[in-house]
Amino acid sequence: MKPFLIKSTILSAIFFIIGSIVYILILPKYFHPVLWSIIPLFYLVTNILHYNLLRTTKNNIKKFPSRYLGYNFIKIIVYVIFAIIILIIIPSQIKIFLINFIIAYLAYSFLEVKEIYKIVKRKR
Repeated sequence: MKPFLIKSTILSAIFFIIGSIVYILILPKYFHPVLWSIIPLFYLVTNILHYNLLRTTKNNIKKFPSRYLGYNFIKIIVYVIFAIIILIIIPSQIKIFLINFIIAYLAYSFLEVKEIYKIVKRKR
């Protein structure tokens, strides 16, 4: 879990640095403070569910597929609810929000799948 936590922390820091540069220096008219809530959401949800997945499948790898699907379903529901709430709050920034949201989703999903693949490969 610790290597995953470190990698997701680094990913979050990179997003905050790039976001600061882009939205403060280059595209300030597209910035909305709500955009900063995307990264903490992905960071928390991804790390909490990753920890739970590792904990529940530690002793029995046969539980992994069903747990993984269940946790991904929970994660997607949380993300959709979050996106709907944000889109209600800032309907004028739908495009910018969705671009940021999709980039974060893809990055965190890639990181998680990569780490889970390593774990499953090791346990086989």
